[in-house]
Amino acid sequence: MEDQYIEKDFTDYLRAIIDFFKVNLLPIATITVISAAFSVWFALSIVNEYRSTATLIPSSMNDQAESGGLSAIGEIAGLNVQGSHLATNLIGKELFKSKAFINKFFTDNDYLVYLMASKGWDQEKDALIIDKNIYSDGSWQRPAKGLIKPKPSAEEVYLRFSSKFNFTQERDKVITVGFTAYSPRVAQEVLSNLIKAVNDEVRNRDIAEAVSSRDYLIEEFDATKQINVQTLIANLIEDEISDIKLASVKKEYVYTIVDAPSSPISRFGVPRSLICFLITLSGFFLSIVFVIFKNLYRR
Repeated sequence: MEDQYIEKDFTDYLRAIIDFFKVNLLPIATITVISAAFSVWFALSIVNEYRSTATLIPSSMNDQAESGGLSAIGEIAGLNVQGSHLATNLIGKELFKSKAFINKFFTDNDYLVYLMASKGWDQEKDALIIDKNIYSDGSWQRPAKGLIKPKPSAEEVYLRFSSKFNFTQERDKVITVGFTAYSPRVAQEVLSNLIKAVNDEVRNRDIAEAVSSRDYLIEEFDATKQINVQTLIANLIEDEISDIKLASVKKEYVYTIVDAPSSPISRFGVPRSLICFLITLSGFFLSIVFVIFKNLYRR
């Protein structure tokens, strides 16, 4: 008996829902169709962007165990050999977050216009479309407003770069970096050169530090008269010279490239079909809410 009542209630609810849609079919269908048309227009209006990615693993200049035997000797000469190069990977990581380094990289490599003034990509010509209101005829055209100058500041460059760059590091130290641009070729080129620039920057810093340490040790060697101390300092000088030579020939100094940046063939972002589906579905539910409130207002 109870099952009959439950079945009857379910039938009544189903009939009520069907009647609701029959009575309000026109406004529900209209709003849903408008939402679907809007979703198609909105999805097609989104400019394609492409993300190039690369897989890296941290490189180490020296094995920490190898430097352990010289740590005590280094203390005699006033140097911390064991701590040398331990922060190399950290410095490389932080360079990706450095406003000064990022601004210098995009300026020196003539990527500043690509980053700050592009608005699309001409696939046939394989060329970025530049916004003439921002950059035209070799100069920045945007009007100055307060602290905003025609040429983008280092802060603006970094903020735009941060919105297009991704850096993730797993627990096993594997690093994935990605850069997004309107052109697949530009995305690959910028990411490749950025990784190279980080490696070169840290290598040049370490070479300069090793040269400075070598020169200091040579001065200490000339100043001391104790044969045993001279021998120890001579070993340290050889170690610094070895560091300089190794850094000079090692291209992948901070990061070893496991999977090099490639030119993507698929757009980056939410699929257009999903955008259309979500907007249309939202329009359908919005139409139901609209009809319910309209009926309540009439009552």
